[in-house]
Amino acid sequence: MKRVICLLGYPGAGKSTAARLIQRLFGASVLHVPSIVNGMVPARVRTAARRWGKLIPGAEHPYLSAVARDQNIIVVLDGFPRSVTQFRALRDHAHRFGWRVDFVNFGCSPLRSFWYQLRRDARRTMTSLQRIPFKLARDLRHTPPVLRAASAEGFPVHTIPSHLPPSVLEQRVRQILGYDLQALGWDRAMLRRLRCLAPDAWVTGGGHVYRPFFNGVYGPPSESWDVDIRVWGEERANQLQSLLQSRYGDMRWHVKGAERWAREETGRTISSVEEAFSCMALICLCAGVRWGDSEVEVAWGHSEAEADLWRGVLRPNPSGQVNFAEAKARKIASYYPGVCAPFIDHERMLVHDNWHAIQVAVRLVERGGRKESGPLSASERVLADRVLELMRALDRSSQAVPLPGPSPPPHGDPWKAADQSFRAWVANQTRSRRPVGGRDTYLHHALSCQRGVPQKPSHQGWALDLHVLHALFVVETDHVPDYRRALRLAVLWHDVGKRENVQTPGAHPMRGAKLWRQTQLHRLPGLTEQEDALVSCLIANHDVLGRLARGLWDEGYRGALSPAAIRRRLATGPLPLRQMAALAKEIWRADVGSIPACRWLLPLANELEQLILAEEI
Repeated sequence: MKRVICLLGYPGAGKSTAARLIQRLFGASVLHVPSIVNGMVPARVRTAARRWGKLIPGAEHPYLSAVARDQNIIVVLDGFPRSVTQFRALRDHAHRFGWRVDFVNFGCSPLRSFWYQLRRDARRTMTSLQRIPFKLARDLRHTPPVLRAASAEGFPVHTIPSHLPPSVLEQRVRQILGYDLQALGWDRAMLRRLRCLAPDAWVTGGGHVYRPFFNGVYGPPSESWDVDIRVWGEERANQLQSLLQSRYGDMRWHVKGAERWAREETGRTISSVEEAFSCMALICLCAGVRWGDSEVEVAWGHSEAEADLWRGVLRPNPSGQVNFAEAKARKIASYYPGVCAPFIDHERMLVHDNWHAIQVAVRLVERGGRKESGPLSASERVLADRVLELMRALDRSSQAVPLPGPSPPPHGDPWKAADQSFRAWVANQTRSRRPVGGRDTYLHHALSCQRGVPQKPSHQGWALDLHVLHALFVVETDHVPDYRRALRLAVLWHDVGKRENVQTPGAHPMRGAKLWRQTQLHRLPGLTEQEDALVSCLIANHDVLGRLARGLWDEGYRGALSPAAIRRRLATGPLPLRQMAALAKEIWRADVGSIPACRWLLPLANELEQLILAEEI
């Protein structure tokens, strides 16, 4: 979503000074009306408007078209809109293109404005001095109505006193526009832990640097895997690594000596830990973070690092890990598809950040479908009302998918291992260059077959392979050990039908129930016929709870299923109905639990299971 910041105020109030500050800090584009429209307006009109301090007639449309064409995600409008007519044009463009618009008014009395202009323009031509009263009269007439109209339309309107000291102005701008570094979602608990043991250590280069900026803005919220730390000296690094692992073994710590790391990765010789920040692969990663005396301390290793983080721009760092830049950018872009990374040919994707917008977008892409609904019995109606009441009470915000913590690798068949060991094995297989026990060809083939497959807007830009991977991290099988291998295989392949159809509600599960056998590299060793049949049945029915729930609140949903229809489907499975319902619930929990925008639905699982079994066959 493009951020448009309108700077208003009487002449000389400090609008241009603030515009330059926002440009320097956050990499914003700054657009002035004359620079955009001068070539489109006759010279005599421009001269008259300038001499008498009037607005250029008809300037709003070409100017706003230039704003729309600007590729920057943060755009500052210096002195626009200056009339209610211009405001209405801006409002219409904002609604049309989905801009987020903020108004910042620099408070200044007319007398002070006159004095500031006089002092500023005294060194210019007599014409500049003559314009002062006309410009002031113009803005006295138009600026207050513009601010009232903006407030009435629901746009944020902020006020800043004019001519603040630079440091105070920066602080106020950060606070009112939401660019306050202290307000970001840093992992403060981790930073405090680190400070207790190593006040000299910096967290740098990884997700703990960029995720606080990107989460919920350029993609769904996500957790960070590792804590990458730099200290000075190899001996100090080894000492701190052992200390952190023994004291806080629930996190993955990676401590490296800054001097040796910089020399091996970039061939550079550095003289401090802070200098290592400039050696990162991407400009946006050139930063270090640690806990200070009472707040988060951020040190920048590149003058444009902060701006790239706010704008969601991935650029290679010519002075850093050049050979690692492309791989790092692709990884970040897969989790945050709303970022811009031209050097890997990645363009920004539209990522909807709230449940209502997601549902609107989902309805726009859905095609066809067939309802299998019918009247509810009295007992079913009571349970259905309970589901709807619970849904209304839930917070619909996106939630990060929990990642598995450190755990020893499983002994024997990983597909039959306990959940904690299985998740650690999957993480090691997909994140390590040399997995423990070697690469599992079955797992890697399954994920590669689903790599890059697009999904509905509810996935907020995540490709299918990323969704499946996180589903494997959250599927719970410890309470059903007899069926854990079949359940995990069903989770691995549950959405493979999306390779052929993602738009038609209910189509991809039925297709996937057949397609997974054709797509797998080979049959998993030791898989029984009953397990094979169970996998197919679970894939075919992995979304029945979701289709039941959506059918209750979305009357126009073409894929709705009634409890009776679900019972008929599950009755064809290789297990009794209650067991099939329990396993269908678990695969649905793994499915929605791996989608940040849908995790809020998880508390409905037990209620939906009861609704399905209310009138057993």
